[in-house]
Amino acid sequence: METEKFLVELASIAQNNEYRFADLRSRLPLGMDADGKIILSGIRSEKDGETGRINAFQHTCVVGTARTEFIRRLILTLSSVYDRGQSAFLILSPKREYAELLKLNRADVVAPVVSSIEDVWTSVGFARAQGRLRRGNGERVFGRLFFVLDGLETLSNGGMDVYLPFLKIASECGADVITGIDFKSSVFVNSPDQFVGAGNCLITAMTEGVAGVTYVKEDGGLTLPSSFFYPSEPKVAEAVVFVEKF
Repeated sequence: METEKFLVELASIAQNNEYRFADLRSRLPLGMDADGKIILSGIRSEKDGETGRINAFQHTCVVGTARTEFIRRLILTLSSVYDRGQSAFLILSPKREYAELLKLNRADVVAPVVSSIEDVWTSVGFARAQGRLRRGNGERVFGRLFFVLDGLETLSNGGMDVYLPFLKIASECGADVITGIDFKSSVFVNSPDQFVGAGNCLITAMTEGVAGVTYVKEDGGLTLPSSFFYPSEPKVAEAVVFVEKF
């Protein structure tokens, strides 16, 4: 799917239905299914006649060989649905592909070098500081703060505990989390709600432009997976230029 096509669709909703756009933006638009329905990262709780976020923070967990490409595209989408300077992304990953996003001036993108487990633990303090800034004196410095964490378990012998400090900080400050992980089985079995969080989603990105999504239910189970299309054209560098002008 063309980046322009998806962003124009979101812009049209923003212009014609402010309430719906606010809901789409709050639950993170991922792409569109074959019927043109916009797929979102989070599902809502519907108890006592009210709807609301199930978890303290929104967590989009991505697995699969195309996960880094998917996450980079998602960052471009999310930066486009906020006014300039109203979204911030702290990217922590040993993957160098994220460097292209440093040219994205529409959002505040920070991607420190992370090449060892020591770098990860140092970044915990930085993430906590960003969270405090966001909550400073009850006023948000950023309209939306995202922690993007991709491949950190490769620096800790496959241990998933390396993500837990960032999930804790996110729950405390209301930041959103996007993770990209290698070990699919460790997330889909046992209790996915303990890592991903009820109401949040698991995305499998194996092919460029197409992904599958399943949601973690409040009882810890998973919904049936469904496929959707996400922006994959043009190349990321060209898409950055388009988003800057959008």
